[in-house]
Amino acid sequence: MSVHVVRFIPVDPRFVPGAEADAAALATLRAAAPDAEDVSSETDEHVVFRDCGENFERIRCPACGAEIAIPTWQAWMDADYDGAGFRLAPVTMPCCARRETLDDLGYDPPQGFSRYALGATNVRRQLTPRVLRDLEEALGCRLRTIHQMI
Repeated sequence: MSVHVVRFIPVDPRFVPGAEADAAALATLRAAAPDAEDVSSETDEHVVFRDCGENFERIRCPACGAEIAIPTWQAWMDADYDGAGFRLAPVTMPCCARRETLDDLGYDPPQGFSRYALGATNVRRQLTPRVLRDLEEALGCRLRTIHQMI
């Protein structure tokens, strides 16, 4: 049986909320997903990649929409990782020569990079856009939603 984890990460990969904001966001998510098996947050010392697991389909250039070959993306990931986390240094897109970071790429479905993540496991109901707005208000930042299938 698959495990579904919905994660909320700050659009700014380096953003880490204060303890009070984190507690407020956890309370908001618990209230919105009372049937979830687990609701938790984590803060990493360095920027890490938050993937969508088995859902992963493709990556596109954010400037022109061209599909990025997986081996190219994997080479960028290897080069950007410094042994502890990701630096998110700009890379040159092979399609249009624009300079973008790994976090700027168009992941389908959404994925991203962050130090902080808030998540719920096996939520049995659809979380509404209002929940996202409430979480953003509690944390004081814009969020990206990632649905991970394990």
